[in-house]
Amino acid sequence: MHQPSRSTVVQRTAPDFGEGTDRVSLTEMASFLRDFAGSILRITALFLVAALVYAFVAEPVYTAVAQIMLEPSKARTMLDEQNRPETSVDQARIESNIEILKSDQLALDVVRKLQLSRLPEFAAPSGERYPERYAVLAFGNYLSARRVGQSLVIEIAFRFPDPVLAANITNGLVDAYMAHETAVKSDAVDKANKWLYERQFDLHKQTQEAIAELQRYKQEHPDQSPETTARLSELENQAMTFQRMHDAFLQKFNDTIQKVSFPEPDARVISAAAVPIRRSHPKRVLIIGFATVVGLGIGIVLALVRRNLDQTLKTSEQLHGKVDYWGSISQLPKGPASYKKALYRFTRRPQVVARVVSMFRDSVRNTVAEQPSSCMTGEFYNIKEALNCATDERKPRFIGVAAAREKEGTTTVAANLAALYALCGARTLLVDSCVDNPTASRALHQNAQEKGVRPLNDQKPGEQVGANGEQMFSVLRASHMTGVVNIADWEGPCQAAGELAALKEKYEVVIFDLPALARSPDACAIARFLDAIVLVAERGATPLASVLSAVDTLRSARAEIVGVVLNKVKRA
Repeated sequence: MHQPSRSTVVQRTAPDFGEGTDRVSLTEMASFLRDFAGSILRITALFLVAALVYAFVAEPVYTAVAQIMLEPSKARTMLDEQNRPETSVDQARIESNIEILKSDQLALDVVRKLQLSRLPEFAAPSGERYPERYAVLAFGNYLSARRVGQSLVIEIAFRFPDPVLAANITNGLVDAYMAHETAVKSDAVDKANKWLYERQFDLHKQTQEAIAELQRYKQEHPDQSPETTARLSELENQAMTFQRMHDAFLQKFNDTIQKVSFPEPDARVISAAAVPIRRSHPKRVLIIGFATVVGLGIGIVLALVRRNLDQTLKTSEQLHGKVDYWGSISQLPKGPASYKKALYRFTRRPQVVARVVSMFRDSVRNTVAEQPSSCMTGEFYNIKEALNCATDERKPRFIGVAAAREKEGTTTVAANLAALYALCGARTLLVDSCVDNPTASRALHQNAQEKGVRPLNDQKPGEQVGANGEQMFSVLRASHMTGVVNIADWEGPCQAAGELAALKEKYEVVIFDLPALARSPDACAIARFLDAIVLVAERGATPLASVLSAVDTLRSARAEIVGVVLNKVKRA
């Protein structure tokens, strides 16, 4: 009995940069984009379609804009000096005027003047007791006011579906603001005038009282005594003081009255609101661009989440320190097998559909035979060299190809690997050990019949041919070997060794297409008598736990040389 080698192969993994490294290589980024480009683009397209629908369906809105500029305050205290410098406008004053423009009182004036409460946009629901107050609340949703840069200019904007009404409302609000400021100035002037008149009257009264007291004292004290003279001098000084105060205040009063004879607001209109000719919302280009960026961002985030939650086998680094990695096989472009239902709807002939799908599958399994110079053939050359290295450069005679689950591509790997050994000049036999589903036997037997080669029979194996019709390798079903199927009934290793020795005399390389480990125990029973086991796993589909469980199962069956091959790897 042949004893399998216990040597191991050096893993083909990425260089170890140390634990905890945060490096992300361009290769990893490219692999990430290849894996999730479809989902990212689908999410981006979803956001883009939603943005396009909104941009072309949303009701257009027009914005009317007016500008006013604040000026240094002209309201003067009545006794201010004429050459007193004016106070500059500060941020607090600008913010105060902006709040005045947004106040409910001005909005109420505009609502009443233009009768906005009758419009649907401002109409109160049935049962509302104060429709004008409801219209004022709705009015604030369309209004905005802001300072332009660091200037003294305030910009008032009103958004509304009707461009003409938007301009009228904006100008009405500006007029209400200017009227409010004028009223405030007029009220201040009236109060100041009233105070001045009262103050002038009080000074005049005090002056007259002082003069009357002086005259009365003179009449009551005609003598010229020192006390009388002193008191008389005091009363004269008091009367003169009140007289001067009255004259000075009267002069200032006349000057002030001339200055504030006409109250003016502290703001002036720079530009009135014109009827807008272009919609301000929705901004289609901005919405589409924003939706594209958001869609890409969300797509990438979801892809990162999916990648972190994904427990399938994707890279060789996941196998580091656990099992050897022997290479990868590229994913071929999708063919008719992916569109079986569409083909049936088109032809309505199941036989034609089955024939086309079978032809495509055969071309995949015969890649090495029909395309010896292809990239996929080079990948199988790498796997072959890894097998030689795993057996200490001693060419393995019995090779098993297994998988943890079904439909991982074991038949494709086994058939192409057999064709590769045949191309290298070795007498090769492919044993189809899948009794329940002999895929290799059916596919390669049919191909042999098409090439005019002797078909399978109950005694002799079939033959696989190359692109030019030459014989490549032989195919044998497990039922032709008396002990392979009923491996549990073997009396001992000697019987197994005898079965394998019979094949060894005739063939230099025998490749076993083993059934899935999860489905049949025959794979483990056969594996312990072989030189090397190739474990096939579909990239991005086979769970890593299933691969590691299959490795443990094979090692428990004393198949110590186990290497993993990633199948259906997307290439740039």
